[in-house]
Amino acid sequence: MNKYKTYQKPEYTYSCTNCDNEFSRDYPVEPETCYDCDYIGSFEEYVDYTDVIKQFCPICKQYFYTSDYLNDIFKNDERAKRQIIRKATDFLLGEGFTPEDFLKLQHTTEETMKLARKKLNKVVSA
Repeated sequence: MNKYKTYQKPEYTYSCTNCDNEFSRDYPVEPETCYDCDYIGSFEEYVDYTDVIKQFCPICKQYFYTSDYLNDIFKNDERAKRQIIRKATDFLLGEGFTPEDFLKLQHTTEETMKLARKKLNKVVSA
């Protein structure tokens, strides 16, 4: 499975034919009036495509919008990993997480794994 998934996201830019004011939207709907000159008329539309990158999470097995902050936490902050295990144990168990899922994260220490084994090796009764 790919670690990153990239796709093109359109951004629509509209230019007022009266005053050349430009503004952008994520959706293709021509504005009714210009925000600057209150002109009611036609607008020129430009479509630009930008790359959107999503990153694969080895724990939940889904793609999410990348975040340098979260990447740094999971690479370097073992305390944050342990906090997640302590505070979200019920959620992690309910979603089927195991201690082995935390091994898939980079730089997981033995201290974190010991806590994961203690909290996440509970049997979920039906």
